[in-house]
Amino acid sequence: MGKKKSTGGLTKKHWFGYMFGDWGGCMTFTLMSSIFTVYCTDCLGVDTGILGTLVII
Repeated sequence: MGKKKSTGGLTKKHWFGYMFGDWGGCMTFTLMSSIFTVYCTDCLGVDTGILGTLVII
């Protein structure tokens, strides 16, 4: 039986697929966190210093 030789590495198609998949996940998290920050400061009345401390912790 012949062994199948692995070419190794990613093709540009796979590289772009992984890149845009990760970009979509990061963009979703960024939009949610920015909207949540505005909600906390404007609607709930949380001080920005306290909110910043909570985010860092």
